[in-house]
Formats: sequence, C-alpha cells, structure tokens
Amino acid sequence: MYIDLNTLFWGFIGILLAIAIIFLIIALIKFTKLINNINDLIVSNKTKINNLCSSLPEAAENIVVVSENLKDVSDVVTETTADVIVAKENLTNNFETVKDIIDIIVKVFSKNK
Repeated sequence: MYIDLNTLFWGFIGILLAIAIIFLIIALIKFTKLINNINDLIVSNKTKINNLCSSLPEAAENIVVVSENLKDVSDVVTETTADVIVAKENLTNNFETVKDIIDIIVKVFSKNK
C-alpha cells in the first residue's frame, strides 16, 4: 500500500489548518472576554469618568495660571540673583578698601616707632 505524496501534503495542511482554527477560536474568546472586562470597567466607573472629563478644563486653566506664576517667580529669582552678585562685589570692594586703609594706617604707625 502506497500513500500518495499529494494526499499526504494536503492531509498535513488540513491538520495545520485545524490547529490554526482552534488557536484562532481561543484567541477570539480571550479577546471577547477582554472587551467585556473593559466595558464593565467603563460602565462601573462612568460617573468618575464624567466627573474627570468635566473638571479637565478647570485643571487646564489652573495649569496655565501656575505656569505663569512660575515664570514670574523665575524672573524674580533671576533679578534677585543678579542683585546679590552685585552686592557681593560691592561688599568685596568695600572690604578691600577697608583693608587697604588699615594697611596704610599700620604702615604709618609702624614707621613712627
């Protein structure tokens, strides 16, 4: 008894096709369960989702106000930093001047002795 290669090939393809259909059915069942879970989740949280959607414009306005305030604070910090740097330089110059005066006074009194 001989088995024709053509029959063997189509038999093998048929078995593979049957396995693929079984996997496809399993995947569709799982996908359907997933969609049902998502739908249940949305239905159970419908009021929360509606509240969130209704509060989004107010939140967006608050974000704009906060970002404007941060920009203003940033500008003030930049100006304050510049003022502190200038004050530090002035203080350093004043200390150097006082140091030079004290050095001169010390030299004047030390020459007299």
